[in-house]
Amino acid sequence: MPPGTGGSPVGGLLCTQLGGCVPPPAAWVPLPWALLDSGVSPSLLVWLVGLARIWSPQRSHGSLWHQSEAVALQAIRNAKGNGQCVDCEAPNPTWASLNLGALICIECSGIHRNLGTHLSRVRSLDLDDWPGELTQVLAAIGNHMANSVWESCTQGRIKPTPNATREERESWIRAKYEQRAFVPPLPLPSGNLEDSMSELLLTAVTERDLLRLLLLLAHSTKDQVNTQPAGSSSFPRTALHAACQLGDVVMTQLLVWYGIDVKAKDNQGQTPMMIARKTGSKGCIDILLQHGCSNEASPTTATPILSRRSSTASLGRSSSKKRVS
Repeated sequence: MPPGTGGSPVGGLLCTQLGGCVPPPAAWVPLPWALLDSGVSPSLLVWLVGLARIWSPQRSHGSLWHQSEAVALQAIRNAKGNGQCVDCEAPNPTWASLNLGALICIECSGIHRNLGTHLSRVRSLDLDDWPGELTQVLAAIGNHMANSVWESCTQGRIKPTPNATREERESWIRAKYEQRAFVPPLPLPSGNLEDSMSELLLTAVTERDLLRLLLLLAHSTKDQVNTQPAGSSSFPRTALHAACQLGDVVMTQLLVWYGIDVKAKDNQGQTPMMIARKTGSKGCIDILLQHGCSNEASPTTATPILSRRSSTASLGRSSSKKRVS
């Protein structure tokens, strides 16, 4: 087993969060590999690994950083339902749809790419770098939760198998995500969807109801997400303001991907960035910076871009796999 079970400030936190299941070693080692088999939830493990990255005095050492990332990626693989492709149930999927929070096989990944990034943002688990906010989204959702939204009402249609043809896969995937044919209906408390979507999103975030948020986003368009409540000339606050207030990285990232206005002001003139800074949520701040918000402290900060790994191992993998265009 790879070395590393906790240590120093984060090691103490690991033992506190996990009820002492990981004994602190004499020396600081920032990688909680033993946690993979300890029963800890994937989302908690990803969060702890993120703290290890921040606190580790050796985080600039490439090998330790990549080992830390490997633990986070294993937490994604351990999420419920992630042992199989979300669309065809092929074993051990190695690709992900970020905004769907699901893992997909390489055959289905090509079809997802053709859907467009407004429907599915495809990344490779093996070939792409994985910032903390992305691993948190994938670990928090997983294939089981994703399909409880996108495959709730299949209406007797038969799901493709791992041996399905490309045509069979494409027919299913386009019906599932493009036509939203299997998404359950959304009961509305009053009025119509156009008028109430922003309020429904705000309620889901405030109540920390991730499954409800996913269902609402599955039904929404960018215009609906940003529609002001009926009879109001401004937002008291948006769902994004609430997510940043809570420091909820997963909900913040999802709302941004689905097109919510990152620069909207609440009734006190505050933007989501202002609120994220007040609450000290580095994860939310990083997401907002990557999607067009200015950094008041450093206005010229460049927008980070996901890069390809340059390690020999990654190059070896990429040469052995045919990338999907």
